Amino acid sequence: AVHSTTSYLRYLVYSNMSDKEGTNAEDIHDATPPLHSIALIGCLTAILIPFLPSFESLDEVATTQTFTRVLFPTVISVKTMGWIRIMFGAILCTTLFLAFLLAEQNIQTNYKPGSKLKSVEISFRGYLHESSSFSDAILTQAPFTQWSVHLFAWSNLLSGIVSLLVAYGYDQTLQELSPWILRVAILLFEIGGPNVMLVSIAVRYAIWPMTLSNGISTAHLKHPRVLINHNATSIMALIEVALLGGLPVRISHFPIAPIFGLLYVVFTWFMMHRWTSRRDYGAQFIYWFMDTTLGGTSSVLILGLFIVLVMTYLLFAGIDHILNQIGGGILVHSLAVLGISSLVCRFRD
Repeated sequence: AVHSTTSYLRYLVYSNMSDKEGTNAEDIHDATPPLHSIALIGCLTAILIPFLPSFESLDEVATTQTFTRVLFPTVISVKTMGWIRIMFGAILCTTLFLAFLLAEQNIQTNYKPGSKLKSVEISFRGYLHESSSFSDAILTQAPFTQWSVHLFAWSNLLSGIVSLLVAYGYDQTLQELSPWILRVAILLFEIGGPNVMLVSIAVRYAIWPMTLSNGISTAHLKHPRVLINHNATSIMALIEVALLGGLPVRISHFPIAPIFGLLYVVFTWFMMHRWTSRRDYGAQFIYWFMDTTLGGTSSVLILGLFIVLVMTYLLFAGIDHILNQIGGGILVHSLAVLGISSLVCRFRD
């Protein structure tokens, strides 16, 4: 199975190279994922799958009561909570759509010593850019940040719709619909919430400082759309768990977070020759730790990513649980949101 998977990946890589006349595949570094990385992904996935939440476990929390619970009913009604969730989802969807249309950003790949890859500049262009195509615009939605924001945006929209249906007396209609509506809404929040916080932490403590230390302008990190994706999403998630309905994030559901991350690793393997049309650039990864040419280090980095994903999920689940248990009123919860936001978000140099 490993041999077949490797052969298929080689086919994807080299078939993608050969469709451009004059390209010599031998001049392009072979970045096919090593067997040990493929085996690691397969083993981790096989270990996690039996521990995925069952339908019974999901149905314990995926109820109309969960989506209509209000932490401070004297301040916020179910209708208001529903509309706030819809507003959050609409803001994020609008931001993502504007990026699809208007994005204009260049990312410099910076690989570590030992890499066989060539550091280049990868351009992301929205559909309305004069030199862009639809496939180029789709690439603006391919980074991990966008994946996380998409999930979190749809989580807000679905949970808001459920809240409003019940608030306006259509709970019977909701019960007649598929139970998967509630299940998906919970799963989206359990995946999206922790991952948008992971993005914020990574930007604050790794990406922003590294950008400054390399003498590169941080202007792109201060763009309003980028700030919404990197910071506003975490603030929204904290507002949900501390001030709105306190949607649950069960520790027992933790396998869904690393499986999401491992899926993205496989996606980057598929995309290694698709970030740019320049075949002389060779294989590229927009995140250096996805580099498949580092030998055994590649698998160590994947294992590190796996641990980070699990720890971030547990951190978010812990915050969710604590904020639902501390009491103290809306002022204490508001201060908690401000305090945690200041720890995970960054807006300036």
